[in-house]
Order: sequence, then structure tokens, then C-alpha cells
Amino acid sequence: MSVSPTAVFIPKIISNPQELYYEFSISNESTPTIAVLSYSSGLQRLVWDSSYLKWHVMSSVPRDECDKYGYCGYNAICTVSDSQICSCLTGYMPNISRDWDMLMWSGGCIRKNPLNCLPGEGFIELEGVKMPDLLKFWVNPNMKLTQYVSPKLYIRVVASDLVSKKKKKMAVVVVVLMISAPIAVVLVIVSCVIWKKISARGTLPPVQDTQVGDQENLDLPIFDSVIIAEATNNFSHTNKIGEGGFGPVYKQLPKDRPTMSCVVRMLDSESAILPQPMQPGFYTERSHVEAESSVSGRTWSMNEVTNSQLEGR
Repeated sequence: MSVSPTAVFIPKIISNPQELYYEFSISNESTPTIAVLSYSSGLQRLVWDSSYLKWHVMSSVPRDECDKYGYCGYNAICTVSDSQICSCLTGYMPNISRDWDMLMWSGGCIRKNPLNCLPGEGFIELEGVKMPDLLKFWVNPNMKLTQYVSPKLYIRVVASDLVSKKKKKMAVVVVVLMISAPIAVVLVIVSCVIWKKISARGTLPPVQDTQVGDQENLDLPIFDSVIIAEATNNFSHTNKIGEGGFGPVYKQLPKDRPTMSCVVRMLDSESAILPQPMQPGFYTERSHVEAESSVSGRTWSMNEVTNSQLEGR
């Protein structure tokens, strides 16, 4: 029976050293209710429905087969979720195997091997069972059970049953390890791959746009402004080569660059010796005027450094 109050019934449990029982009262005295005991020892509580003029079942016991007293017999456990709800305790076997084959379990179970107090015997815990509420009414009151009181229940078994129980637990552990080990290895490998990708992204140098026209030039040197000022004599007019859309262009040292008269003579003479340029020239300004071509219509990028190259005639 339910021990939780409802809109119709108010349950109550009375427990004292002399007795333990259950009773209920009706919350509304005007509501007709009855209790019916069926021929199969099932108890139902019914309430009258005045709207439909019939009785409705409020609760019933037993709720399942395992609620029936002694359904599996002695030394057996009833488990509703199992296909065969009755099973013998560890170290026990069906008392009448023929009845168990026909799903008749009331005969209970008996020990496979008698206990002889031999070495190796021990106790195993019964899992999923509850100690009876009336334990003190079922045992001899003269026995001192204080030192044996425990919320767990154990049964004594022979050494062979104790070893088989340990083997089953070990088998479960092995199966769990066999399943979890490959999963752990895969997780470690995936973590390493992700870590390497993140590390590689963090160490990549920043991408710089150093294209001239449509071609990328990665060999252009980069100079500090102080070095450029010293090389061009603080941007002296004597070092100025010319000026265009990109701004004025300077040469580093006048003696290292030919003058315009020398260039004219070099162009007129086939035997002129061209001096080897030391370093490329520099410019200090940038024009925002975009270079346009009437032929291709392409836009060219503006760079901070120019490069002088020798070219044969």
C-alpha cells in the first residue's frame, strides 16, 4: 500500500516495541470507498465515481509478482527486471529443478555444497536486498545481535563459490579496461593532433604583402630610418636622383653613382666601363596617387624600398 497521502486517503503507520501495522483514514467522509480482497490474495482500494456511477481502483497490492510473499521460495531472490524473475543465492541451486524449468519457483533453493568450516570459506554481500523491518520480532530475543547489526546482509559460502564470485568481478574489470583503453588511446592521439595544430598556428610569422604588381618579391631588404638618413647625408639634395609619383629618390653616396653626363657618355660609347653599384637607392615619401595603365588597368602596390639592378645593353 502507498504511504503517501492522496486526495482521498490519509495513510498512517504505527510502530512500537509491541506491534507494527498500517492504517488509513478517508479525507472526505462523504466519498464512498471500499477495500476488496480478491480470491488471488490481491487487495484493492476502490473509490466511487458519482459522475460515471462506477468504482475506480485507487491502489492495489501486490504491484508485481515479487511483491507476493515467498513467491520464489527460500534462499532465492526475486528480480522483476529479469526474464526469469527468480534466482538462487550464490552457492545454492534449485530444490526441484523440474519445477524451476516450468517457472514454478515456490520450492526454493538448497546449498550446492555443505559448510564444513574448511579453510577458504567466507562471506559475500547480498546486493539489492533490504533487511526486514520486523527483524527483532523474527529472531530469538535472548540472542545478542548488537555486534552483528549492519545495513548490509551477507551469506556464508564455501571457498569455491567465493573464488567464482571474485573471478566474475575480475572479469567485469577486465572487460571495462579492454573497452576503455582503446578509447583513451584515441582521445590522447586526437588531443596531440589538435595541440600540434594550435601550436603551429601560434608560431607562423605574420603574412606581409610585399607584391610589386602581380609578382611577389621577398628579397627586398628593410632598412631603419636612421640608417637611411646617414646613407643619404640626411636626405641632401646632392644625393637626390630624381622624383616621381612615389616621391623623391636618393642615392647613398654621390661618388658611388654616375652623374648624368657620365651616363650620356656611357650610352654613346660601346667600351664604357660601368661602375658597380654599392646599395640600392632610397625614397622618403609615398604618393597616394594610384598608378594607372591604359592598357591593363591594373593597380600596383607601393613599396618603401627601391632596388637598382645592372642590366646589359
